Order: sequence, then C-alpha cells, then structure tokens
Amino acid sequence: MNRRFQWHWPRFFPRRLGLALLKGFLLGLALGMILTGLRLFHTEDVRRFLDEYTGFFLAWRLLLYGLIAWGGWRVLRLQRSELRAAPELRQRWRRIAIAVLGTIALLEVSQLLQ
Repeated sequence: MNRRFQWHWPRFFPRRLGLALLKGFLLGLALGMILTGLRLFHTEDVRRFLDEYTGFFLAWRLLLYGLIAWGGWRVLRLQRSELRAAPELRQRWRRIAIAVLGTIALLEVSQLLQ
C-alpha cells in the first residue's frame, strides 16, 4: 500500500490532443487579455505605467537572465564528460552561449536607446 500515486491520461483522450487543446486555450486567453487591454487603456496610460515601473522591469529581466545563466551552467556541469569527449559538441555549446549573450545584449541596448 506504499505505492506512489501516478496520474494517467484516460485511454479515450489522447495526450497530444489534450496538450494541443491546453496550448490553444492559453494562447486564446493571452490574446483575449491583450485585446481587452488595448480597448480599456489608452496609449498615454500604458506609457506612463511603463515609465513608472521601469526599475521593476529591469529587476525582472536581471532575475530572468540570472536564471538562464544558472540553468546553462547546470546543463554544462551535467554534460562535462560528454563535452570533453566530443569537440564538435563543445563548439556547438560555445556558439549557443554566444548567440544567447548577443541576443540579451542587443535587447538591453535597444531598451537603453529608446
């Protein structure tokens, strides 16, 4: 009686269909929220809000970048032996890291220039 409870998809409901419906629902919800927000708020109000909370958005982005860096470090730590064995994998990871850092730098520079 010490079995862990594990939920299974019912056989009559395919998992891919369920995930597709969930993604469609979330996409529709996000789109509905955006369209509702555009109708309710004026452009000046949105700009004023963004100007007032710029510091909070910066803190959020820095937290997000930190989480991305921590996740990348964890993945590299877990795959250290594979990276030593395959030089092409090491080059691929290096290209990915450069692309991510370049994208983040371009996003932040574009924010500063606005």
